[in-house]
Amino acid sequence: VTHFRCLGRFAWPFFWAVNFMVIFLYATVLSRACISWKVVLYLLLLAPFIDAMNTYDLIRTSQHDNVFTATANTELEKLASDVPAGKYQAILPLPYYHIGSESHDASIDPAPEHVVNTTALAYHAKLPLMSSMMSRTSVVQSKSFFSIFNDSVPDAKLLSKLDDRPILVFCDSTYYADSTLFGGFEHDLPRTTFYNSRGVVSKYKMQQVAKQGSYNLYELSIGALQDANR
Repeated sequence: VTHFRCLGRFAWPFFWAVNFMVIFLYATVLSRACISWKVVLYLLLLAPFIDAMNTYDLIRTSQHDNVFTATANTELEKLASDVPAGKYQAILPLPYYHIGSESHDASIDPAPEHVVNTTALAYHAKLPLMSSMMSRTSVVQSKSFFSIFNDSVPDAKLLSKLDDRPILVFCDSTYYADSTLFGGFEHDLPRTTFYNSRGVVSKYKMQQVAKQGSYNLYELSIGALQDANR
């Protein structure tokens, strides 16, 4: 093992040990305390319930609309309804994003709204995304996806993982009209990938299948990717 990181899950043994110890000590003290102290100790038991009430009020007053509901984004819902079930194998979002690599020059951080929109579309269309917003993503696999946009031919290993069904491409032209809305680029590879992604529609001769406002759906055939790789 060459990579070790202390995450929150390593606190669980300590968390449970301390809580059970506190319960034991509390019961021990309560059994030996006089009447007045017992009243105080019993009143202290109300503190978690009071805190829970405050938490409930905060949650109730700070709720946002669920982006996966049918009424959250009617344009995305309409786009998803136009997608034939089972025809496509995945969704490729444009502009492309890929977050989570330990190598920062292999991460493309998008506008939060773009992540929400692409994830909601994937949910409604019941298709996986070819982008990601995770942690510990493979640098090699990240750059393999970037080859779709940056290289004259896509990575052969990436193509070997795809079947014969076409890929559904979702493009939000808002970010190409004003790139500052998408996010900043501190490294050359994310910047290059963003600007090169503007030309992939014509590069792979994609066919437009639907449009709603600034949202566009295109069909990318696997044959077009394979032809570029020959």
